[in-house]
Amino acid sequence: MSERITFNVTNSETLRVVDEYSKKQKISRSQVISTLLDATVPVLKDINRYYQLADELKARLLSGVYQQDLPRRRNVVTAEKYCMEIWESKLQVGKGYDFDSVNGKVHVREHKRHYRRDNAVGRVENRHIKELCQFILDRSEQDARYACFIYTERIIFADAETSELSSSPVKFAAGDAVILLAKDVVFNEFFFDIGKALFINVVDLMSYGTSGIPETTGDPRVHCWVPILFSGKNAVIVPVYLIDPATAPTLRKPDNITVVYHGKK
Repeated sequence: MSERITFNVTNSETLRVVDEYSKKQKISRSQVISTLLDATVPVLKDINRYYQLADELKARLLSGVYQQDLPRRRNVVTAEKYCMEIWESKLQVGKGYDFDSVNGKVHVREHKRHYRRDNAVGRVENRHIKELCQFILDRSEQDARYACFIYTERIIFADAETSELSSSPVKFAAGDAVILLAKDVVFNEFFFDIGKALFINVVDLMSYGTSGIPETTGDPRVHCWVPILFSGKNAVIVPVYLIDPATAPTLRKPDNITVVYHGKK
């Protein structure tokens, strides 16, 4: 059903072109104008939709509802920054240190004898670390429940005093470490799995971001990776998961004490 409308054309050039097109196509001026209006309908629909969306956002902003929903609407680009802010302001509550370089070889000989054939953390060394971390946790004034012991430097060396007397000299592990304390590893829907912390090169992080590092692409459930420590040319990053019914049953919280060192798989 057609509807007759009347409007004025103020641009003479527009009217001239319409009349020229009307004559060549052998149709009336009104038919030309009707065709042109039909062609603009999709654009007008989009414009109307955008205005409606803008009005809705304005109403939500003024009512305070938009502010409440803002954390859940953050996009992937800002995920790392947002989750890093959560870790630093909501979860991490303290920091400690363990300096073998200060304690000396007597301390190392007493606590960190190394029996393993490889360079992984052995039974004696692991026991000492966990006793130290538990001691710090028990005395935390912030009710810390998790400790992440991160070796910033670590070496395995043979005891010079026994190397000349034995074909199998006694070995020790030594290094300096930072101990991060956290009151929890979950905040709202975000789960920080410190048990899967990785050492990476800061240069790689700056050049490619976490998405460009092969070790971070193995689990598609990871929401993002965030750095929890920078040490020299290295950084320690942890995966962050969004907890929902699809992932929560398969995600297990880490042990209350985690040991992280360069080369750990």
